[in-house]
Amino acid sequence: MKFKQLIRRTAAAVVSMSVSLAFAQALEKPDLTIAVGPDWGTGGQAVVALDKGFFAEQGFKKVQLKVFPAGLMQVEALASGAVDLANPAQGPVIAMRTNGVPVVVLSSLATYDDSIAVVMRKSAGIKEAKQLEGMKIGTLKGTSSEQMIIALAKHYKLDLSKIQMVNLAPSEQLSSLATGAIDGIAVWQPWVSLAATKIPVDVVHTGSHSRFASNNGAKVKIDNTRGVLISSEKFAKDNPATIDALMRVYAKAQAYMTDPATNADAMATFSKHFNQDVQANNSILPTYSLSLALDDAYLEDMESVQGFLASSGRIKSKLPIASFTRGAALGKVSPAMVGSQFK
Repeated sequence: MKFKQLIRRTAAAVVSMSVSLAFAQALEKPDLTIAVGPDWGTGGQAVVALDKGFFAEQGFKKVQLKVFPAGLMQVEALASGAVDLANPAQGPVIAMRTNGVPVVVLSSLATYDDSIAVVMRKSAGIKEAKQLEGMKIGTLKGTSSEQMIIALAKHYKLDLSKIQMVNLAPSEQLSSLATGAIDGIAVWQPWVSLAATKIPVDVVHTGSHSRFASNNGAKVKIDNTRGVLISSEKFAKDNPATIDALMRVYAKAQAYMTDPATNADAMATFSKHFNQDVQANNSILPTYSLSLALDDAYLEDMESVQGFLASSGRIKSKLPIASFTRGAALGKVSPAMVGSQFK
């Protein structure tokens, strides 16, 4: 018994020493302004960390979260100096970086998987992919939803020229769907679920699964969207202790969000912060896959989106993903989460 008590005391001392060492180097920037999106993949970790006091535990004094409805707006705010860090999807990050804006990725946040989908009016009677030819589908051009339609057409050998993509913001997609101006939408949560509150709809395909009759439930990846944590290159270089502490915060939030014992509380915390329906989010939020890892899957998704931006003329050239990925701070938290090319 005495030996077990000694082991417990020693372990506690080691933890205490680790925490002390974490604070041994003062944070260069104890006050932070962080841009987030109103969805689990681009706001979850930051919201949960702030509510649960994880920032304060790592020595941060004041942390303010600024909500932006689109990732591009987050990146623009970062580039202008209005925020210190941002949590957008990767598309605008790649676009900004290839256009010379020095933003860097510090970690991944989540993949969108089943949280992004093609939703059609039930009256359209879509049962098979071929029936999408001749349809008008609302999508916000230049985003992952447009890329998803292109990937869907390629996978199912559809004539993309016969699918009319109508450039609409998510809120406009819903109103146009309700009036019958368009036949369907390609969009992410919570807009996917909100569509069903307007008119009867069918989700015919998600970013990772088919809902067509011929292969219903089959795993078919047609989306590569993931949220990422970013800063300016200068901020990361000038504030190494701050970035190290930040990654400890995000790692703790990630653990809290994925632990079965605390997952429900994390989802309730997130829902309350954004005034979203908790019951609805109990179904919506699990459609994302949370991960901070900078690994081969991260590389594949980044390269896929960069390829789409290049082929559609939205960027003039491509860059090695490793050239703007900074995994050193995440590697201090968990070496296994960072691929050798990103350390």
